[in-house]
Amino acid sequence: MLRNLRSMRGLRSLQSGTTTHFPEVLFRATSSRKGSEPWAKKTTQPFSTATHGNNPKAIGEELVFAGHMKIVRRSIEMPDGHVAKFDISKARGSTVFVVPWCSRTKTLWMLSEFYPGCMDWRMGCVAGFVEAEKHEGGDPEAAARMEVEEEAHLRGGKLVSLLSDEGGHKSGEVPSEPSSSSSTSSSCSGGTAATLVSGKYTEMTSRYFLCIDPEPSPSPPPRDKEELIEIHPGVSMETAMQWIHTGRVSATSALCILLARQKLAQMGEI
Repeated sequence: MLRNLRSMRGLRSLQSGTTTHFPEVLFRATSSRKGSEPWAKKTTQPFSTATHGNNPKAIGEELVFAGHMKIVRRSIEMPDGHVAKFDISKARGSTVFVVPWCSRTKTLWMLSEFYPGCMDWRMGCVAGFVEAEKHEGGDPEAAARMEVEEEAHLRGGKLVSLLSDEGGHKSGEVPSEPSSSSSTSSSCSGGTAATLVSGKYTEMTSRYFLCIDPEPSPSPPPRDKEELIEIHPGVSMETAMQWIHTGRVSATSALCILLARQKLAQMGEI
């Protein structure tokens, strides 16, 4: 009975909107012991494989719009035989997100940038496209370092991957449960790091990095003319989390910061 009352109280608190500490439960950085994090525990419900035996098939696409990004209308034959049409965003490349971190002050560099979509300023981390002509044939690590120097005016430092380097998800493959050690990798070398798909209706993928102890760049490359960016050094992780909770940080940057927070806890930095 007491357990049921507690559950109902918890449900009422969620329904009343008092969810301020919910991300803290998911991403708390209080322990680095393997398997102690909530996301490292075994799930009680396996991923459904019902639809993976007969995957949808792309049977054609037509160009709808071509600009900074391309939009194509893709025709897909669904498992039951009917054809569905989706407008898909085709980006000019994958993206990288980077959190620069100072181990001496235990603070990070953040950027405030103008977002033309919402016509407002948002806080975020370093981000940019991976481009073959600029980044050593399209190397994500080269792109991460160049974007750190271009946007945050920093260079050098130790680059740490925030996603597993045990290999990414393959097309048509049923996602498997993560192993208890899959979140402990911190090196950019060895293996093929996983990428995250940016959304349901896009081909864009993203890599996430931590850059530890970069130094000021004496001559940073110029930013793109359409970028309006201000640099904010010395931001504590607590402040960054507060900005995330209050909606001041973009969703993709928020994810990168949360992943960085988890990694820094595993490394004993926080």
